[in-house]
Amino acid sequence: DASGLVTMYETEPLQPKDSIANDGFLWSMGANLDAVFVGGREEQQAGKSIIQRYAQGNPQDRTIQVLDSEELIVAIAANNDRVAALGTDGTYWILDAISLKPLKVIKTGRRPQAAVFDGGNLYVTTHSWEGENGAVLMYEGVGNLD
Repeated sequence: DASGLVTMYETEPLQPKDSIANDGFLWSMGANLDAVFVGGREEQQAGKSIIQRYAQGNPQDRTIQVLDSEELIVAIAANNDRVAALGTDGTYWILDAISLKPLKVIKTGRRPQAAVFDGGNLYVTTHSWEGENGAVLMYEGVGNLD
């Protein structure tokens, strides 16, 4: 929300269960079986790219990774081993899903809209590519353990 909090809800009834104070301006979210990941930037209009990991069942167990960029993280995909954090200018960071340590940087120049892992393959929808109105791109094997 505008106050910079992540709000968690119980499924029945739909009432807030908890709000988690966070660092930064958050824009995107993804999850795997172990954690919820949120991403954005240190501030709304400026600052370094950030991604945060909240352990499932214990949102106070938090890891923050500040990336060497000022791109807003607009999409996140996660599998059990890797997290992909995708920036507005088409930089895709592949991170370890537990430590958030950057493992690989892919500079595509293609602005992402959404992303998902299917096994070790990363699928990304883009706003525009090669004069098209958008595309689905597949990056083979980037979600696999090396």
